[in-house]
Amino acid sequence: MSGWDEGAVYYSDQAHSWRGGGEENDPVAAAASRHAVLQKFKEFIRGFETDKNVFPYRESLVHNPNKFLLVDMEDLDAFDPDLPSLLRSSPADYLPLFETAAAEVLVGLRSKVAGETGEMEDPVPGDMQVLLTSKEDPVSIRLLGAQYISKLIKISGITIAASRTKAKATYVTLICKNCRNTKQVPCRPGLGGAIVPRSCDHDPQPGEEPCPLDPWLVVPDRSKYVDQQTLKLQEKPEDVPTGELPRNMLLSVDRHLVQTIVPGTRLTIMGIYSIYQASNSSTSHKGVVAIRQPYIRVVGIEEANEANSRGPAAFSPEEIEGFKKFAAEPDVYKNICSKIAPSIFGHDDVKKAMACLLFGGSRKHLPDGVKLRGDINVLLLGDPSTAKSQFLKFVEKTAPIAVYTSGKGSSAAGLTASVIRDSGSREFYLEGGAMVLADGGVVCIDEFDKMRPEDRVAIHEAMEQQTISIAKAGITTVLNSRTSVLAAANPPSGRYDDLKTAQDNIDLQTTILSRFDLIFIVKDIRMYSQDKIIASHIIRVHASANAASGESRTFKEENWLKRYIQYCRTECHPRLSESASSLLQNNYVKIRQDMRQQANETGEAAAIPITVRQLEAIVRLSEALARMKLSYVATEESVLEAIRLFTVSTMDAARSGINQHMNLTPEMANEIKQAETQIKRRIGIGNHISERKLIDELTRMGMNESIVRRALIIMHQRDEVEYKRERRVILRLMNASYDVENDTNHCIERLLSVPLFSFTLQSTTGIRNPNTPRMLLCHLNSPVAHSYCRALHTGRTTSPVSLPQRPLRYAVLGAGFAGLSVAWHLLQESPRDLGLRIDIYDENGIGGGASGVSGGLLHPYSPKGKLLLWGAECWKECIKLLSIADAAVDQNSDGSIVQRRGILRPALNMKNLLSLNDNAQNCLASCRIKTIDKETAQNLVPNLCVPFNSAFYMPEALIIHPQRYLQALFLACENSVKDFMTSGLGGKELWFHKKSICRLLDFEGEYDAVVVSLGAKADLLPELSGRLPLRTCRGVVAHLMLPADMGEDYPACSPSILSDAWLAFQGPRRLYMGSTWEWKSRNSSPNVSADESSIALQELLPKASKVYPAIKDWTFTGARAGLRAMPPLTPDGSLPLLGCVNDVVGENHTCSYWLFGGLGSRGLLYHGWLGKLTAKAILSCNEELIPSELTRWKTIKR
Repeated sequence: MSGWDEGAVYYSDQAHSWRGGGEENDPVAAAASRHAVLQKFKEFIRGFETDKNVFPYRESLVHNPNKFLLVDMEDLDAFDPDLPSLLRSSPADYLPLFETAAAEVLVGLRSKVAGETGEMEDPVPGDMQVLLTSKEDPVSIRLLGAQYISKLIKISGITIAASRTKAKATYVTLICKNCRNTKQVPCRPGLGGAIVPRSCDHDPQPGEEPCPLDPWLVVPDRSKYVDQQTLKLQEKPEDVPTGELPRNMLLSVDRHLVQTIVPGTRLTIMGIYSIYQASNSSTSHKGVVAIRQPYIRVVGIEEANEANSRGPAAFSPEEIEGFKKFAAEPDVYKNICSKIAPSIFGHDDVKKAMACLLFGGSRKHLPDGVKLRGDINVLLLGDPSTAKSQFLKFVEKTAPIAVYTSGKGSSAAGLTASVIRDSGSREFYLEGGAMVLADGGVVCIDEFDKMRPEDRVAIHEAMEQQTISIAKAGITTVLNSRTSVLAAANPPSGRYDDLKTAQDNIDLQTTILSRFDLIFIVKDIRMYSQDKIIASHIIRVHASANAASGESRTFKEENWLKRYIQYCRTECHPRLSESASSLLQNNYVKIRQDMRQQANETGEAAAIPITVRQLEAIVRLSEALARMKLSYVATEESVLEAIRLFTVSTMDAARSGINQHMNLTPEMANEIKQAETQIKRRIGIGNHISERKLIDELTRMGMNESIVRRALIIMHQRDEVEYKRERRVILRLMNASYDVENDTNHCIERLLSVPLFSFTLQSTTGIRNPNTPRMLLCHLNSPVAHSYCRALHTGRTTSPVSLPQRPLRYAVLGAGFAGLSVAWHLLQESPRDLGLRIDIYDENGIGGGASGVSGGLLHPYSPKGKLLLWGAECWKECIKLLSIADAAVDQNSDGSIVQRRGILRPALNMKNLLSLNDNAQNCLASCRIKTIDKETAQNLVPNLCVPFNSAFYMPEALIIHPQRYLQALFLACENSVKDFMTSGLGGKELWFHKKSICRLLDFEGEYDAVVVSLGAKADLLPELSGRLPLRTCRGVVAHLMLPADMGEDYPACSPSILSDAWLAFQGPRRLYMGSTWEWKSRNSSPNVSADESSIALQELLPKASKVYPAIKDWTFTGARAGLRAMPPLTPDGSLPLLGCVNDVVGENHTCSYWLFGGLGSRGLLYHGWLGKLTAKAILSCNEELIPSELTRWKTIKR
C-alpha cells in the first residue's frame, strides 16, 4: 500500500497524467470531445426521468447531504449507450468528468448565496463522488488478468480484512527550496502517487542563481486530502475449487465509502482494475515500472443484505414456478429428506435434522434491538464409522454457503477472527475466521471433541448471539457470524458405552451443549439383519459410483436442492400460529417437569440441560419445517414433528446410558459386591491403577467384564473412585465419612506417636524429616498413610501394627549417562528395606544414543580452562561412578573402561594462551593443569605442533570408552539389586525395555514417578515439545586407525589432544576425532552417510592437522553421530535442565514427572553428581534439593 499516505511521494519519468490518455487509443473516445462528454453527463443528471416528472438523480443531488450520487449503469445506457461504453473502457478518464458534471449540476440547482462583499454569488462547486452500480454478472477473481487493467469491472467476494483510515492527498503543494515558488500537483487516485516535475518553472532574474534539478519540497499542511481505506477481498468459500487456496484482491476505497465495511461482509463491488508498485519491492523507490501488483479502486459497493446474503438471488420465473409446484405437493417433507445424503443408509431422523439445519428458522429483530437467531445448530455424537463426517461433507456441498473445518486443526482465532500486522505498513487489521466467512451459511466442525476447551469457549458467543466481539491490539469491534453449526464428535472412550452414564459418554461442557438445538447419539448397532442390508447398500453404492449419467443426475439434484434452499430462505419467513404456540408451550412445560422428576429420582442433573434455549430450538425447528413447504405459518403439525425430532435426539441423549437405579437380581447384586471388594483390595486409598489392567486382572479371576464395569460405575457414583486421563486411570478416593484434609493435623500427631509408622513412613516415602508437615502431606496419598489415617480415625488402632507396603515404581526414560546415573542413585539412596522397581526404557539399547557416541574425554574445565560451576563435585562423583562400574566388569572382559590418562592442549593464539594461563592458577588438586613448554609437550606427543611454544597438560584427565562404561554401570545396578535380594532387606527390581517412547501420558497409572533423561529426544515428546529451552546440535565423530604398514604405535604414555578438533586416542592404533556442530538438526540417528562423513572429514582434518600433522597417516574407518541437547545460555554458563515438570506436562496427572537433560557436550562430567541430586529429589518429592540455578530454566520465556 504505497503512496502519499505512507510517507513518500512516488513519481514516474513517463509523461502520464491521470486526466487524459484515453482519447489516443480508443476510437470512440477519440470521436467525443471531453466537453461534449461533460455536457452529456450533465444532461443525464438533469434530464433522466423514470416516470413522468420524476428525476431521480436530480432529486438525489438536492436531498443527499453526503455529497455522493449513486448511478445505475442501466439507466445511463438507456439515456446514451455511448456513455457506459466510455466509462467501462476508460473509467479513470471519464469518471472524474462525471463527478465534475455532478458538482456543476448541484451548483446550478442551488440558490445563490451572499459573498464577502454582500452581493449574491453562485455557490462554489464542491467535491462530489459518483458511485456506480450495475445488474451485470460479476467476474470471478481468478479470471482477472492483464486485459482488464484500467477497465471497469465487477467482482464479488467476502471481506476478510480492513485497514485503518488514512489521509490520501488529491493535490500535493510543492515549494521550491531555491526561489520559494509554489506549485500544486495532482495525485493519481487510488494507490498512485504524484508526478513531481524535475525542474522549477521560475525564470531567474539577472544575477539570480538558477533553481537546481529536483528543487521541490512537499508542504503537507497546504495539500488537499481525502479519506482512504484498504480492504482485502477473498473469494467466497463456495466458489473456491476443491484443493485450491482462495484468491485475495486488494481494494482501495475513498471518501464516502470509507468505514462502511467490516470483515466478514459479503460484497459485490464495481471498480477500476489498477496496478501499483508494492512498497516492499526492491524497486519501489526507483523509476522502474516492470512488475506491479494489481488492486481495484472501488467506485461502487453493493453490500449483501439479509435477503440475498446466501448467494445470488436471481431466480427465473420457470424456477420459481417449479419451486412453488414442488412445495404444494403433500409429501414435500418426505421428498426433501430423501434428497439428503442418499448414499447414506438409514439415519432417517438425522437426515430430517440436516434438512431443518439447511432451511433454518426465521431470524427476528425485537423492538428493543435484540436479535434472535434463526439458524439451527446440530451435534452428532457417537461411534466411529457411522457416517458423521459424510453428513458434514454433504451439508458443506449442499448449503449455499459452507465452511468445513476440523476441531483438532482449528484454533480460537481460526474459528473467530485474528488480528494481523501488515508487513508493509506495520499496522494491525482483522482477518475473519471460519465463523465469520460462513456468515449466512453453515460451519461444519469435524472431530469437535478433539478441540481444546479454550477454543470451544471462543465460539460460545458466535453460536448464540451470532456475533464475534474482538478487543485486541487496540481494535475493538463486533463481527457478524450468522451461521449454523454442524459438529461431529466421538465419546471420550472412542465408542459410545451403554454401561456408562450420559455424563460419562458426553464429555462436553453444559455451556456448549445448551447451544445445540439437536444432539443425536449415533450408534453402531450390531444386528444381523440390519448389517446385511447396510452391506448390500454400500456394495451397491460402490458398484454404481462410476456411472457418468448417475453423476450428472446427482449433481443436478444437489444443485436443484441448493437453489430451492436459497429460494426458501430468501422468500419465506414463517411464524408460529396461535394454536401451535399454545401446543408448544404446554409440551415445553411437560418436558421440564419430566426432567426435574428424573433429576429428583436419580439425585443427579441431566447431562444435557433442558432450558429456554431448547424451547427456542423447537420454535426454530417448527419454522424450518414450515419453510420447506414455503408456508408462512408454522402449524401444529410442524410443532409436533419438531417436538418429535427434539425428543428422539436431545431428550434421548439426555436419558441415554446406564439406568441409575437398575433392577438387579440378587445374584447380580452379589457379583457386583464381590467385584467391589476385589477392586478395593487392589487399589489403596489415594492410589491409582490403569482401568484396562484392573479389568484384565479381575477377568482372569473369572469375573465378568460387564460386572466389573458396573461395579466401577456404582463406586464412581458413590465418589469412591474417580476417573483420570480420559478414563484410562482409576483413582481410589476416601468416602464422605472421612476427610483427610480436615483431620490431617490430628492424624499426623497420632501417626508420629507410633514409632514403627514413623520409621516406615520415612522408609516408604523417602521423607527424611517426618516433622516437616509439607513433606508429610506430600505423601499422605501413599497406601501406608491412608491405612493408618483410617485406622486412627475410627479408633481401631493406637499401637504399632504391620504396615501394608506397595513397591514404589519409577520409570527412567533413556539409558545414557543421565538415565543410568539416576537409576543407580535411586537404588542407592532409597531405604534399604523399601520395595522399589525401576524400569529403564530406551529404543536404542544401553548407550545406544548420543552418550555412547561421545569421545569420552573427562575433565572439569571449560574450553578456556576455567573450572566449571560445581566442577569439583561433578569430578569427584564421576570418578566414584567410574570405579563402581570398573569393579562390576569381569576381569576377563574384552577391554577396559579407561582407555588413556592425560589430555594436552596447545595454545593456538595469544588470547587463548593468556586465558588458559590465568585460569590454570585455579585448578583442582585432583585434576591439575600444568603449563609446559614446547619441548616437554613434544616429548609427550611426538610431532606435536605448538604454535606459541606453550601448552597446557591435565595429567589426571581421563579418556574412557563410553559404550563399555555404560554397559558396566548397568551391570553394577543389576549387581546391586542382587545384593539387596541376597541380604533379605526388601524387594528391589530393575528391568530394561528396549522400546520407543511415544507419549509421557502412556505411563499414567503405572508409575509413581517418571524421569525423562532422553537428551534431545525429550523435545520430541508431545507433552514437552516446544516447552523446553533446548537447542539441538548433531555432532559427527570420526573413527580413525593407523594402517598396518605403519609400524610405530601411538605411545601408551602419551595423552590425548584437545584443540579446535579433539583427538581421543582409544588405544595405540585407534582414535576418535571430533566433533562437528550442526545446529537445529533433528536427526538423532547414530548412522552417518558417506556424504555426511566426507563433510565431517573436510571440517575436522584441517583443524586437527594444525596441532597434530601426523593425523594424515591415519586411515578413516567410519563415523558415528549423536544429537546433543544443548541447554540455554545463562549468566552462570550453559547449565543442564533439572526439576519437576508436572506443570509443563499438564494438570490432572497421577504421577510426578521429572526432567534430567540438557547436559550438552558435558554429559560425562555432569551425570554422576546431578544424577544423585535428581534421585534424592524424586525420593523425597522435594525439588528444593536441586540447586536453584538448575531449575531456573522453567522461568525462561519461550
